[in-house]
Amino acid sequence: MTEALLTAEDMVVRFHTGHGKSASTITALNKVSLEVARGEVLGLVGESGSGKSTMARVISGLQSYTEGSLRFAGQPLDLKRNKKDRRAIQMVFQDPYASLDPRMTVRQTISEVLRVHAIVPPGEVGKRCEELMDLVQLPTRILDSRPGGMSGGQRQRIAIARALAVNPELLVADEAVSALDVSVQAGVVNLLSDLRAELGLSILFIAHDLAVVRTLCDRVAVIYHGDIVEQRNCLDLFDDPHDDYTKRLLGAVPRLDGPRASSLGQGSLRGR
Repeated sequence: MTEALLTAEDMVVRFHTGHGKSASTITALNKVSLEVARGEVLGLVGESGSGKSTMARVISGLQSYTEGSLRFAGQPLDLKRNKKDRRAIQMVFQDPYASLDPRMTVRQTISEVLRVHAIVPPGEVGKRCEELMDLVQLPTRILDSRPGGMSGGQRQRIAIARALAVNPELLVADEAVSALDVSVQAGVVNLLSDLRAELGLSILFIAHDLAVVRTLCDRVAVIYHGDIVEQRNCLDLFDDPHDDYTKRLLGAVPRLDGPRASSLGQGSLRGR
């Protein structure tokens, strides 16, 4: 593997709930370690509640952690991040409508980001907005639209454009295509692949849809109840999974020649 861009070592996240006799501690991440290389797409997969989104938020600086360390481009990444660190890692969320201000046009949304971070001189903001539309394969006329007048796929492309506005090195896509129709998913996945090639972008792609992961990712880390149970080259993992949970997860992928081998929605795959 090439040089690591992001390294997470022994990450632990615990949540404390309740009070007094009803108090309890939930371990969302249990000494999770993973690396994302420069220019790599790493898939992080698992069932709902496995810790995927918690890991995404830790890496993006939106969630504190109990133990462990993060390094970015060889330097320690503190919990309290400066502007440069925040720009370097950008997150794309599952619901683009919730993450975009419905009162603002696309032009206003992206212009605000460009001005706050002083990415380009004031006189070049409009031009950069048009360049970002081209980058995410949308017509420039959509700059004067608001989120409510756009499709889900268009909104997600706008969310990606906003993230790209600050020239990040790592994009954290947290279930970024799961809320989209299958045909629209394919377009956004192809876009992410194109952006990786064109910009040299690294991507942490978090998903539960293994068919999408197989299409996009170079390596895959499988997480179960806060533990990484397997982390390997994507094709190797799909062809010859080692861990029982990974085997069951792959068995739940819909097949063209028959029904699901199992269902992700019925209890824990690990226990079956």
